[in-house]
Amino acid sequence: MFFYQAFGISIYSDISLPALAAVTEYTDTENPIIVREGSCPAELMSLSLHNGPNYQINESELLLTIPNIARYYVSRGISIIIEPLCTYWPSIYLYFYSNCLGAILLQRNILTMHVSGVFINPNEVLLLAAPSRTGKSTTALKLAELGYPLFTDDTATLRIINNSCYARASYPMSKLWKETIHQQQIYTESDKQLLHKTDLEKFGFMYHDAFVDAEVIVKGLVFLEEKGDKIKINLISESEKMGLVGINIYRNQWALAMRKQHLIFQFCIDVASSIPAWRACRPDSSDTFDSFAAQIDQQIINGYAVG
Repeated sequence: MFFYQAFGISIYSDISLPALAAVTEYTDTENPIIVREGSCPAELMSLSLHNGPNYQINESELLLTIPNIARYYVSRGISIIIEPLCTYWPSIYLYFYSNCLGAILLQRNILTMHVSGVFINPNEVLLLAAPSRTGKSTTALKLAELGYPLFTDDTATLRIINNSCYARASYPMSKLWKETIHQQQIYTESDKQLLHKTDLEKFGFMYHDAFVDAEVIVKGLVFLEEKGDKIKINLISESEKMGLVGINIYRNQWALAMRKQHLIFQFCIDVASSIPAWRACRPDSSDTFDSFAAQIDQQIINGYAVG
């Protein structure tokens, strides 16, 4: 048996989950997540509220099928069943780490943000929000090259405590597409593990030794965009923040299908009112990441006294 934590939640698994932060003993006896390999049900136990191209979902269940990879059944905020359809476990893990953990948190009324992030001080982070393939992972690694250690890649949970925003990282693995690996100097070719065998290969890079599994203060939120012909960074209003926070909630379409509208609305209000945020635009060109990270460092981290 294996014991892990992700997003600060204990996980008990009968299969190895190598990207997660391991713990030496099982401590959360009241509300753990249980992961096991087995057969998924053919359909949901309760009426489906929404059907997507490869999933069925209701308020307490998700049935996800990735052809030729695996089927996954996530239920009641407690259980995840993985039914392999192939023998290449890194690809099987990929959808577990992202979709299954995201779904089980939603079942627990916990929203995750689609963000990467870096430490700008030992207990303070700057988060970078953007849809997939917009460059948040690459931008975070370019900031790491400037001396700001990686906090999380892809997702984090946020909560407000005494009017301050705190974030918790997902797990210690960065996920990079093949074409972006050569744009950074944090990881080497020998560090990579192939996650997804497609025309655009995706690789995982572990950083367990540098991972911080604790809540840290969020000093700012940067919404990344590919737009225009030059780099532009602007502080945005609270009303703009609310809309952008909502767009960047991880698997927000699932949250809506699960009738989490009130939770989403309150989350957007709380986050928007607690931290400053910027819109940072860069041209759609791979050779702009160095200057983009430098401008975020100059204008936000140092220029706005975020650090």
